[in-house]
Amino acid sequence: VTLRAEALAGLGRRADALQAAQRAAELDPTNHELGWFRRHGAEDAVAQGWDFIRTHDLRAAIERYTWADELAGGYAEARYWRGRAYLQQNDSRRALADFEEAIHLDPHDVESYRRIDGILSQQKDWDGLARLWSQYIELEPGSADGWVARSGAYHQKGDRAAALADAREACHLGNPASCDLVGRSSHGG
Repeated sequence: VTLRAEALAGLGRRADALQAAQRAAELDPTNHELGWFRRHGAEDAVAQGWDFIRTHDLRAAIERYTWADELAGGYAEARYWRGRAYLQQNDSRRALADFEEAIHLDPHDVESYRRIDGILSQQKDWDGLARLWSQYIELEPGSADGWVARSGAYHQKGDRAAALADAREACHLGNPASCDLVGRSSHGG
């Protein structure tokens, strides 16, 4: 059944290939060949999607990323890149959903956090931004980038004390721009 799924995928019959892969999983849930097919098929589809983005065929790119996500049964990289394609189409609603799902699948994926940051910044959702970066900081407390980003959200929100506290932490973690900001702040700047 795995060979059937591979053959159907090779013929471009992705829906049929997905059905064959699901059937193979039902028949033999420990099938290593099926795992290989899903993983490598999803990786190939993401690479193909990137090729379509470079040629500005966003519809085809989105289709490949969707296929990769479906084939893998949830694939953070496919969701991230599909979100980027949706952003290029100015569809921030779908992009946001994909970046959020990418984080659900890979909570440490800082690039998806950054893309959500861009969307929420455009919407001026400073509370949402602060929550987003708090979530990231909880997972990656040693990331100066997370502290800097949350400091910026607090600054935009008008919470100077919280912004400065986060800038201090980012400085402590080695972010020179935050150290400059903290220094200027302590001198009344």
